Amino acid sequence: MHFAVLGTVRAENNGQPLELPPKERVILAALLLRAGEVVPVSALATAAWDHAPPPSARSTIQGRVMRLRQAMGSEAGRIVTRSPGYLIEVGQGELDLATFMARSQRARDAVAAGSWERAAGLFTQALALWRGEPLSGLASAHLRRVEVPRLTELRDEAITARIDADLRLGRHGAVTAELRALVATHPLRERFWEQLVLALYRDGRPGDALDAYAEARRTLVTELGLEPGPRLRGLQSRVLRADPALDLRASTAAARQARQSQRPIPPQRPAGSGRDGAARGEPARGQAGGRPGVAGSRRAESVKMVRFLVRAFEAGGADAGRLASEARVPDWALRGPEVMGSPYFAMHLWEVAGHAFEDPQLPLTVSARFQQGELDLYDYLFTTAPTLRDGFRLSRDYLHLLTTNARLDIEAAADHEVTYSYRYLDEDAEGAAAALQFSIAIFCARARAGTGQPITPVRIAFKQPAPRRHRAFSETFGTPVVDFGAPVTTFTFRARDLDVPMPNADPALARILTRYAATLSPAPIPTWEQEFRELLIRELDDGTPSLTTMARRMSLSPRTVQRQLAERGTSWRAELDAARQWRASQLAGRDPASAARHLGYAHPRSVSRAIQRWSRLDEP
Repeated sequence: MHFAVLGTVRAENNGQPLELPPKERVILAALLLRAGEVVPVSALATAAWDHAPPPSARSTIQGRVMRLRQAMGSEAGRIVTRSPGYLIEVGQGELDLATFMARSQRARDAVAAGSWERAAGLFTQALALWRGEPLSGLASAHLRRVEVPRLTELRDEAITARIDADLRLGRHGAVTAELRALVATHPLRERFWEQLVLALYRDGRPGDALDAYAEARRTLVTELGLEPGPRLRGLQSRVLRADPALDLRASTAAARQARQSQRPIPPQRPAGSGRDGAARGEPARGQAGGRPGVAGSRRAESVKMVRFLVRAFEAGGADAGRLASEARVPDWALRGPEVMGSPYFAMHLWEVAGHAFEDPQLPLTVSARFQQGELDLYDYLFTTAPTLRDGFRLSRDYLHLLTTNARLDIEAAADHEVTYSYRYLDEDAEGAAAALQFSIAIFCARARAGTGQPITPVRIAFKQPAPRRHRAFSETFGTPVVDFGAPVTTFTFRARDLDVPMPNADPALARILTRYAATLSPAPIPTWEQEFRELLIRELDDGTPSLTTMARRMSLSPRTVQRQLAERGTSWRAELDAARQWRASQLAGRDPASAARHLGYAHPRSVSRAIQRWSRLDEP
């Protein structure tokens, strides 16, 4: 059989298309989008009725699955009943989405190996599977709203990566027309504008490249009221000064050098070898001190850091998806818009990874994978500063672009040296010690990379107790003076080193970036619902949550909380029940008394009754 979702949803048996009514086609699409996984009946009902299923939803879904099996004839056995729902079995090459993902992954592997010709070919083959807009004509508002943006983003990422490969191969002239069409279709996607500017410049058309930048800026200012991002503005600056690094040969050499400089991370321990805390995967805290604070004092951190850590752990051989799941990092923090999330996402990743790797100096090892530009504007503010001292000043002044849960300060200043302190507002949280080690390593690495000189700190002091072995700390920081058990974590540089000029200093660009940064607030913070649910999970772990307690935590009245929930189509009882059901799925194997405590029930019998009720809801 052959199945397709990258266009009109369809199924073929021996080359003959199956005639499927619209409602059965929705069930097929929901199963195919999670092929090989059990899709609960409740999820199928949501796809069919968009969060408003009728009382007969379960029996109606059963009837639609039966008719779908009948339409599949001899292949009906591919749809398997498995609690709490159904799954569909597809073989290799039978589902266009799975084939697209596999080819794209092979292409990304080729990119990592520097095989640009192979990468371009594989991306082209992957994109050839698309036949228009995904899920076209499907009678499911829910799937179109949730899945179409995700699938479209995957396609656009593949297009971007394929054009990158073509540019590496010197095909700048061949992709110019395609990029013109892409920026017309996606005028707010700056990455396509960057590629167009670069393609025009390499094609010997610097004037056209600058015109393209001007058009991009007009579009962004008119449509969004925003200036172009630092990458696009930096590219314009390099075009203006005819930066030799934009030359194709220089770019290829730099990429080769970057691949050769990567350091491996030690192999991962077997699953389940971590301590109980990691196995449980304590939920991400949303506020300082591990306890939620009042609205307005919310601490947050850009998901850029979480995404870097996931990539670094994955490059070291870890199952990044499993680590993120254990650390309770939500899916929206790993993909989609770069927003502000809980600062505990990264801390919990450090905690979980600490049990997954046989490396007591994991933060130092991971810091070797960090490259300037990972943190976007925050990094470029540092590298374009006149001196190292100015770079640290800008890092302090604009730290809120990265996190509102930490402070970088001058702890002490003398004629011959300056001591900086870096502290989290909740330094006792799990994973905070590892996060601090990593942060200090990055600050010191920036000093060397930014100045291009072997500048090392005079001394380092960590608040954490001394580890059994700390030779790696001296080797990483380049100083024998690494203390532990200090009142606050600090790093100290000689005054003369702080006044060393930065070779990549660009006063004009630095002024532009600083003005731009001054107009920015921290990236968008997750929605009220996300904050509420994160806080509810935390309260559930601390004891029996109540509407009154939740309202007090959010500095709202209980009536206001109820009204906010009602406006979003839910209720306190529904949210509490959903939180308990989610938490129960993480407590498999616990004794009933322990599960009752974690779920906020007074008696173990209440847990058994709740589980029976949830099972009936998802029962096929």
